[in-house]
Amino acid sequence: MVSKLFDAGHINGAHAMDRNDNHGAASRRRVRLRAHRMQTSAA
Repeated sequence: MVSKLFDAGHINGAHAMDRNDNHGAASRRRVRLRAHRMQTSAA
């Protein structure tokens, strides 16, 4: 489930980056922050 959502977000983010670089960058930032929080809480 989580991997499916991540894959969809990554693909959508790549397409959005083509249309609007700012939107794509914001999407990647949110994904990175979320992943970092999960790593920190798991450690």
